[in-house]
Amino acid sequence: MPSGKTHDKLTLYSCLPLALGGFCFGLDGILLSTLLAGHLFGGFMFGPDLDSKSLPYKRWGLLRFIWKPYQSLGGHRSFASQSHDSLFGPVLRLIYVGLIVVLIFSFFGIPPKDLGLERVFSLKEPLCWLVLGTVSASFVHHLADWVMALPGLKGRRRKLFSR
Repeated sequence: MPSGKTHDKLTLYSCLPLALGGFCFGLDGILLSTLLAGHLFGGFMFGPDLDSKSLPYKRWGLLRFIWKPYQSLGGHRSFASQSHDSLFGPVLRLIYVGLIVVLIFSFFGIPPKDLGLERVFSLKEPLCWLVLGTVSASFVHHLADWVMALPGLKGRRRKLFSR
């Protein structure tokens, strides 16, 4: 499997084709920026390897404790965490973080109705593009892992991704 640094490079390199695709799809500047922000966040902070002690996990710094329960769902790539599923993985992680945020605010006595979630959900279109960006980063990660697992690349793996 590619290293964390290689996954980071692929996240960056995949921004250009994603931006071109979004531009061809007719996205305006704000929605295109939202898509790319989701992609970068998905690749650097929200990647499929959060169920292990990976670079994205370490980047959470003092907040990495929130990923401990997620890691305990099972081992790396477990069915329970759905970490390497290109669609359900990022969606599950988004729901997970949303629940953690609600639990933290509830712990401090702030009810969910006071979090302003109705304002967040009024931004449906940008929110969809943000989620799609995190899904695209997960897809790039998954694709790189799949390519590395191909039998014909066994001897060439290090050369292919070491540049």
